[in-house]
Amino acid sequence: MDARLTLRESTREARLCPKGTIGARRVCALVDLKPWLSKRAEADRVLYDKYGEPLEASHRDQFVAISDDGQTILGTEDVEVLEQAIQRFGSGNFALRRIGHRTMGRWLSLPR
Repeated sequence: MDARLTLRESTREARLCPKGTIGARRVCALVDLKPWLSKRAEADRVLYDKYGEPLEASHRDQFVAISDDGQTILGTEDVEVLEQAIQRFGSGNFALRRIGHRTMGRWLSLPR
């Protein structure tokens, strides 16, 4: 069986589909993303420790995208930094963090 791995951006589901069915509305076997996510999280931690921590004194509370080879993009808006990083490094090839913070998140509210 010839197959390709695809990642549906809308749902973040990885699917293993027979060749030629990518994009078709077919049921495909779900692939476990947990090992990849675990490896990526560890790589992101290593990148931040090496390239992000030195920025804490001068750029605290800003956002940084760090490529796998150590290039950085700094900014005050997370979405802007994210968009620049995807363009420059490619999706999934960088760590995105808020400088000086262990985690990054945003509270969202639902319309009433």
